[in-house]
Amino acid sequence: KVDYSNTDLVISVPVCSGLSQATIAPQNTKDDRNHNMMWNAEFTLAKIQPKIYIFENAPTLFSDTGKQVRESLNELGKKYGYSVVYYKTDTQLHDNCQKRPRTFVLFIKHRGNDTGTPTFKFECKPVAVQEFFSRIPKNSTQQFPVSMSETSKLCFDYIKHKFGSDY
Repeated sequence: KVDYSNTDLVISVPVCSGLSQATIAPQNTKDDRNHNMMWNAEFTLAKIQPKIYIFENAPTLFSDTGKQVRESLNELGKKYGYSVVYYKTDTQLHDNCQKRPRTFVLFIKHRGNDTGTPTFKFECKPVAVQEFFSRIPKNSTQQFPVSMSETSKLCFDYIKHKFGSDY
């Protein structure tokens, strides 16, 4: 049996295809695809019971499309004694070079009369691709130097590196 009693934080990335704008499927199929997100949340809150559970999902979770899913997540929060915070943002605003809107969900365990909701510090720090990759430590595994320029094609550089320039 696993002892979760000292778990402060759980972070997960559940399947978001049920709320993905790219998913082309009937609504009942999309609803079924949200079961992974709901199962992860219920398992984490009921069994692991961390102080904080965080996951990210599609931006539509924080829209009219995601209303039913948010209501279900709110019910889970109430059931297990957690406050729920939804935070819609874009990865580009958080030191990432990729523009990717996301919704983050935070479940914060109630502590006495304190609902536990944290204060967020928002920083907008767009970063260029070259800068982002330059931050990777040189001794990181599975890294190799790539000449970066505005016209570089990383995929082709990788293929040449992996399979030779005659590929």
